[in-house]
Amino acid sequence: MCNNRLQELNGRFASYIEKVQFLEAQNHRLAADVENLARRRVKQTTQIKAMYGVELQESRRLVDDVEKNEARLKIRCASLEKQLEETRQK
Repeated sequence: MCNNRLQELNGRFASYIEKVQFLEAQNHRLAADVENLARRRVKQTTQIKAMYGVELQESRRLVDDVEKNEARLKIRCASLEKQLEETRQK
């Protein structure tokens, strides 16, 4: 009777050990999956950041060009208005 009980406990213990080993292996695979996903996310984020960084630089350059042209046109307009006023006074 005691021998049967020990065999039963040994069987349950062996089953428990197998389950733990299975869960450890599954945990290892999941950890590797998480690591791979994190690497991909970093890589994709870096690529997107670089792509939009170039677009942002180009947009800033265009805004600067537009602002410079606007300033030149305002100066030119003021000059023409002054010339018109001088012409009217003559």
